[in-house]
Amino acid sequence: MAITNITPKLVSTIASAIGSSPTEIEPNSGLDTTVGWDSFGHLRIILDVEFEFGVQFDSSRIPELTTAELIQQELDVLVLNKIAE
Repeated sequence: MAITNITPKLVSTIASAIGSSPTEIEPNSGLDTTVGWDSFGHLRIILDVEFEFGVQFDSSRIPELTTAELIQQELDVLVLNKIAE
């Protein structure tokens, strides 16, 4: 599977949520592998992404969204569904 490109807005949102520099956020950045991205940081990221992009993640999916790439993939689906409404 090809690596998903992470949008600059998502990179900025993740970095801001965990107190990191956007230059430190890559597709494989994630829970317990990136400074600041611990369980609390994960919740901040999810909440900030929902706010910034006007979407809501299914609560059953949140524990699975453990990297920037996985969040981007889920976000892409949510945004497309929102546009289709």
